Amino acid sequence: MRSSRRTMSPQLQHEHSTRITEKLRSRLVLKHIGCVAGYMANDGEVDLSNAFKWFQEHGIRVTVPYLREGVMRFALLQPKQRLLRGPFGIREPDYIEQVQMSNIDLILVPLVAFSSVGERLGRGGGYYDRALDIENRPLTLGIAHEFQLSDKFSTSEMDVAMDAIVTENNWRLFNSSMNAVLRAD
Repeated sequence: MRSSRRTMSPQLQHEHSTRITEKLRSRLVLKHIGCVAGYMANDGEVDLSNAFKWFQEHGIRVTVPYLREGVMRFALLQPKQRLLRGPFGIREPDYIEQVQMSNIDLILVPLVAFSSVGERLGRGGGYYDRALDIENRPLTLGIAHEFQLSDKFSTSEMDVAMDAIVTENNWRLFNSSMNAVLRAD
């Protein structure tokens, strides 16, 4: 799979990020969400910064990943917080206030590719799969560009499938538990 950054113009990338944020705003029921885990966009991933602002304006805590000693954890992201480049050049909060996975209700997961049945292809490090390999894991919502849909990749039993995926074009639901945080279409 090619990175989406090389495939899309900055203008189209911005347009997709805006459309996905609007899809989140139109379907998510915030009263059922206290804490969201997101990610800091890198290498063509959908930018969620406007979605983060929206969550925070509605009193929802936002966390983003950070890596320490090869383990991905989540740190609270404060409005206008300073960000520094972490491992792999991905931005992380300058001050780490760790939030336990058990306190996260919904996790927005970046995708390199996704299948028509909710399988996810990531960057190959297995960080999300290991972080989500817990009992009572949060709901998982894959965030992707529509062109990343592909059924031409394989997964292993360790790979965590998404409960739902949203692109600039539509929502795909794979697990009825997502209905707890979604308005009807």
